[in-house]
This record gives sequence, structure tokens and C-alpha cells, in this order.
Amino acid sequence: MEHLLKTSAVIAIFYVCYKLFLQRETFFEHNRWFLLMGLITSFLIPFLVIPIYVETTPLDLSNFVFETATTENVEKPFSILDYLPIIYGIGVGIFTLRFFVQFASLAWVIFKNKGEKIGGFIYIETNGDVSPFSFFNWIVCNPTQFTETELNQIMTHEKVHATQKHSIDILLTHLSCIMLWFNPVIWLYNKALKQNLEFIADKETANITSCKKSYQYTLLKTSMPSHQMALSTNFYNSLIKKRIVMLHKSKSKKINQLKYALVIPVLGLFLMGFNTKEVYVEKVSINSEKTNQEKPPLYFIDGKETSKKEADNLNPQRIESINVLKGKVAIEKYGNKGKNGVIEITTKEKETAINNSKSLPEVKVIGYGNKDDKNPLYIVDGKEIDQDIMNSIDPNTIDKIDVLKGEHATRQYGEKGKNGVVLITLKSEWNVSAKRNTNVIFAKKDTIYVVDKPNVFKNYSKNFDKQPLYILDGKEIDSKQVATLDELTIESVSEIKERNYAVEKYGKKAKNGVVEIKTRTDKSKSPVIKIVGNALYIVDGKEMKKEDFDLLKPENIESMNVLKGDTATKKYSDKGKNGVIEITTKEKK
Repeated sequence: MEHLLKTSAVIAIFYVCYKLFLQRETFFEHNRWFLLMGLITSFLIPFLVIPIYVETTPLDLSNFVFETATTENVEKPFSILDYLPIIYGIGVGIFTLRFFVQFASLAWVIFKNKGEKIGGFIYIETNGDVSPFSFFNWIVCNPTQFTETELNQIMTHEKVHATQKHSIDILLTHLSCIMLWFNPVIWLYNKALKQNLEFIADKETANITSCKKSYQYTLLKTSMPSHQMALSTNFYNSLIKKRIVMLHKSKSKKINQLKYALVIPVLGLFLMGFNTKEVYVEKVSINSEKTNQEKPPLYFIDGKETSKKEADNLNPQRIESINVLKGKVAIEKYGNKGKNGVIEITTKEKETAINNSKSLPEVKVIGYGNKDDKNPLYIVDGKEIDQDIMNSIDPNTIDKIDVLKGEHATRQYGEKGKNGVVLITLKSEWNVSAKRNTNVIFAKKDTIYVVDKPNVFKNYSKNFDKQPLYILDGKEIDSKQVATLDELTIESVSEIKERNYAVEKYGKKAKNGVVEIKTRTDKSKSPVIKIVGNALYIVDGKEMKKEDFDLLKPENIESMNVLKGDTATKKYSDKGKNGVIEITTKEKK
């Protein structure tokens, strides 16, 4: 409907410009092309969208806790807007039927009477009470109603219509009236275009005929209404007075042709005001990230703030544990001072005084000399990992941590170890362990196992007074679909709470706020996931035992969908109460 409203607006712009500046001019051929261009432009311009790029910063989901959104069935209030597409469709159907009836009536008059082809035109004589008209190369007339002189003038007039293909203009306006039947301007536009075609034919006929006055008498003689063909160019026109006035009107000055350019700035304002779309791009701040990396983190030893130098000089034998905080976690705990990260060091003396019953991983620091504050190289059980995975490792699965610096690091790991190396040895039963939101993720060999816990997905609506609008990758979804999203596929989440901005971007349906969710574009890097629990396993539409499911080769899996709660039980009844894992293999696809 938005496209139709914009089309109607453009039609109105062309019509107003024509009525105010061009209707009284004698540039009839120019006016014809102006009005035709208005019809074509009105349907094309709404597709021309001017992008406005807006930089946004995506939310970091690393510390988000996802919970299942619970929704109640609320009866939707009646709104006439919901029925507008149906009303519009009924109108299109009615006017389309009307068009075919008119066309059939025209065809009946043309083909039921015998025609004679002369000089590229087909002359059809009829005995009916039909006003002279032409449709493409067919010219229809009742010769018994006119004298020979009048008949010659009428034929000259209709030949102009046929030669200049005015029937194309008539068909285009009728089709436009069908599409925009609800807009009164299109009907006025249709009338103005037909009237201008008569001006063109009258001017050409008056230039050829020997007596302009007799031609005017012919116009008056045919002014009495008779049966007319709606899709044809009729000699008769109800506005005979205007046609006679235009025959006597002095030729317009050529300088007045500049008026045709007036519509261009008006259309430009329309495009800038109504045909723009905000395109959100991720904000990149390379300089600020580089600056933050160069600044030292905040150091704490046994809960007391200290300097980096003092931390470096601490005897490794005294260290019980080291905890690294970054991003939001650091700022939430230490305020703005923690924006560059926080390193918490607990000595054995402090830990022993607090809890003698628990000992954390042993830390051995081998060598000194590296003074850079850049991230070191992380090695877990012989495998290189990035900073994010390092921060997510559960300390309870760590058996030992060794730190290499300076020559000790570069001698063993080359240039990669120039900023130091952190060697982590996990306990024997696991070779990776990480917490993601309320899921606990373990890995053995090349497979990631997820121990599923309830309320995995975040209830986004708790940050809003009322239920917000959910947008997933640019498309609207409901809260139930949000609850089924796999958080491992989500790249970013943005919340729009400012009412005016939300409504401007998504319309009235966004009045309660908007939650924008963006999934990762590179799905090929998704880990192979196996759920540890009593879920129902469906592979290519068939139920499968967990033992057989675990034998599936990861490279044969095309996609995986996790259903939980009401969504699972509605689809699979009581079997799905513990969750459902739907797998589609590449062979099935």
C-alpha cells in the first residue's frame, strides 16, 4: 500500500503542475508527452530509494543471558487498516471487469460491421447511434448523420488520432485508473489527458480544413450526446466550448516551455522527503581500539589496586590465581577505571586465609622480559585459541597454567610468541570447557557438546514497558520465533527504546520499541553441536535414537534447528517436552 500512496502523490504533483502552468498553453504535443511521462514516472519513482547510511554499534552478546520469552494470547483489536488490502483488491477487480466490458463493447462495434481498408486506415460504417471515433487504425462513423463536408472534417480529425497512436494514451490512463481507482486525482488526470488529445486533433484538422468556422459548426453539431466508446478517441467531447476556445487561442511563446522544468525540483523534494531509507552499518572505530590496547589495564593484588610494575615484580611462587576481566564485566565491577581491562591477582597467603579447603590451578611463570601490553598467544592443550575463548574457559576445568615471556616464548613459538605465551593444561576428562550464557559447553575431540538448561533465551521484553517489535535480519518475527533462536548463530542485538525514532523507522507497530537481531552471515563456521540430555532427535523428518544420532558425521549435516518449550510440544506433543533437535542432512536437501 505504501507504493500505491507514493504513486498517487507523484500523479498529484504532475497533475497540479499541468493545471497551474501548462493547461492554458498551446504546446499540445508537449503536454501530451508531459502527461504520459507523469503516468510512467508515478509508477517507477517509488522504486527509486535514496539510502541514508547511519552508523550503529552492535551490542556485545558475550555477557547476555537468554531466557525463553513467555507470551499470552491477546485478542487483537479491530482495525480497518487490516482490511485495506482486501478493499483495494475488490476495487481492482470491479474496475478490471468494467474495463473488459468496455473493451468487449468496442470490439463488438468494430467487428460486427464491414470495414474497408484505404491508405492504412480501416473505415467502418455503422447504422447505429454512435458518435464518430477511432481506435488505433479503425475509424468508425455513421455517414448518414453528416454532410460530405462535415464527414471529411470528421475523418481528418480521426486520422490525426489514428496516426499519432492516441489509443495508447487512452489505454494507459484506463489501466492507471484500475490500479489507483481509490485516488480521485487519477480520474481528473484521465480527463485532462483525453481533453489534450482532442486539442491536438482539433489543431491539426483546423490547419488542414479550408474553413475553420465550418469546422467549429461541425463541433457544435456533434455536441449532442450519443453512445460513445469509453476506450476510443471520440470526435464528440462534452467540453466543446474549451475546444473552440483553444482553436482561437494565440500560439504560446517559446519561452513558456521552461515551465516544463518546474516539475523537476518538486519531484526532487518528494524523493528527499518520502523516498529515503536508513541503512545501518556497523561503526568501526579502529583508532579508539588501538588507543585502548596501548593503555595498561588496572591491576589488583589481593583486592588492592597496584601498579603494573609491582605486579610484574611479584614473586611467581606467591601467586595462587590470576583473573582477567574485560569489556562490560570489568566496567560493571570497577566502573570507568576498568575500561582497559582488569587483572586480579590472588596470592597464596590471601587465598589460604579465605578458604583452605579449595585450591585453584597452579601458576608457573617461566622467564621475564616482555613489557608489551598486547594480547599474548593462548595455547590450550596444544591448540591455539583466541582471546574470547580464553575468557570463556571455566577455571574449574583448568589443571595448570604456564606463562612464557621474552626469549622463552619466541624460542618455542617464534614471532607469534613475541607478546608472551599463556599455556593452559585442562583436566584429563575435557580438552575444552566454556560457559556461554546459561549453557555449559564441553568439547571432546572435534565435537562440541551442549548441556541444555531451561530459560536459555533472554526475555527481551523485560527492558520495555510493553511488548516490543522484533526484527530478525530485517524481517519482522514474533516472540515465539525469538525463543527458538540458536544463540550461537546470533551476531548482535540492538534495542530501540526511543518511540519517535522507532516509529519513524518501522511505522506505528514499533510504538512500544524495537529489538533488532542480526545473525552471523558466515554459517559455515558454526561448530558441530550435540545436545547432552533427553531431547527428541528428528533427522530428515524421522525420529532417531540418540546413539544413532551421535554417529552422524558432522560434514553430512546441512542444518540444525532446536525446538523448546511450547514450540516443541505443540509440534511433537509430549515426546518433545525435553526439547527437540531437528537435523536436515545434505543428502535430504
